[in-house]
Amino acid sequence: NLKYSGFIIAVFFGMCTTSCIYQYTSDSSSKDSVKKISAQDKAEKSINEYIVSHYKEFGSYTDYSFGQLFTLKPKEIVELDQLLETREKLPKMKEHYKNALDSVIAATDTLIDLKKKEIRKNKIYHTYEINHLFTIKPQKEDFRLYEFTFYLYPNFKVKDVKMEMKTTLTNEEKNVFEYFIERFPLVTDKNEQFEDDKNQRLYNNLSNALLNAEENKDQILHQILSIVKHIRLHNEFKPDVFCAQSLKKWIKNHETYSLNYRAILFARLKEVEGNPNNRIMYHKFQYQSASSEMTEIVLSFEFDENYLPVEIIEYSDEYDQFFNRK
Repeated sequence: NLKYSGFIIAVFFGMCTTSCIYQYTSDSSSKDSVKKISAQDKAEKSINEYIVSHYKEFGSYTDYSFGQLFTLKPKEIVELDQLLETREKLPKMKEHYKNALDSVIAATDTLIDLKKKEIRKNKIYHTYEINHLFTIKPQKEDFRLYEFTFYLYPNFKVKDVKMEMKTTLTNEEKNVFEYFIERFPLVTDKNEQFEDDKNQRLYNNLSNALLNAEENKDQILHQILSIVKHIRLHNEFKPDVFCAQSLKKWIKNHETYSLNYRAILFARLKEVEGNPNNRIMYHKFQYQSASSEMTEIVLSFEFDENYLPVEIIEYSDEYDQFFNRK
């Protein structure tokens, strides 16, 4: 009875989306004596082979981490999955459909058959998406750190690649990066529970900063490595000390202020009015100008939530107000 098929179509397509669906592919363990290779493992193996074959002439490859494997399903496959799910539930819905159940089942089977034919005819298939972090070490050069998103065919062969990040690591940065990626303890404490909780919160904050990064992901990665190094040195994160050191490093690398730079005074970090996520620090110092005279100025550095400078302003007078303690 086709009148029921119309009802099923209306309910079913109301549930469908019009774009690709991300579905995490879990590593289900096999009950058989022979262990099955999971989709995650197949994807990682395929990508390992792809990188080795494409980068072997450039340098040695080191695999650091893979993200979760996601299945990308076109809407037609999502629709088929939902029809199959509906079909599986129908035999248990006798009380709802009563004598019309057989007709509803037949109509659903027809829709399933039509959807399968549409998928075959148009050669529609699912793909996979997975993220990978790795380094390539050319001879006599620094490490090159990459983050790629790989898109895979159903047979796990690489379909497309999108580069998310590319940056260079010194030997020291590489060691800090490996420490960070392995989540080794950043702080130590006599209280083991406090130590574990503190390290977990620190790593969560740092990892989230990298995950949420968009255009300046490489810059944030280097900032994270600097923060990790700072925490390990001080056994805690000291924002004022960290920002003062960042500020001094910036000045020493800046041609205008670097000659005979002499630090005088730092103000404590304070919240930026109207932007509570940012902090500002003032620094009074002297430097030798082009006229060979020592000049005294103040620079204000506004830092974002990752302690990266977003605005730097120079003051040549009336700057003592910034150092008045209230």
